[in-house]
Amino acid sequence: HEERNVARFVDFENAGASWPGFDIGNHFVEWCGLSLDWKHFPTLTQQADFIREYLSAVHSIPAEEVPASSLLATHAQALRFSLVSHLFWYA
Repeated sequence: HEERNVARFVDFENAGASWPGFDIGNHFVEWCGLSLDWKHFPTLTQQADFIREYLSAVHSIPAEEVPASSLLATHAQALRFSLVSHLFWYA
């Protein structure tokens, strides 16, 4: 059985359930590296592509069928949580 273009997400950092927006927002922040070079933060297109694929996998639907309302709500949640992910890891 061969799979192509498949991403599997395994979150070993968190032992319990979390808001999806926290993990996604934290993922975006990690693009900036340890020096937090914000020019590496993903573009809006990269963010939307990632979230669309995430929602596609979670709901087992084709990416092009992800409702815009779900994409926008998840994106807003991810951006809010990207601001607090620093506090979580700092504590």
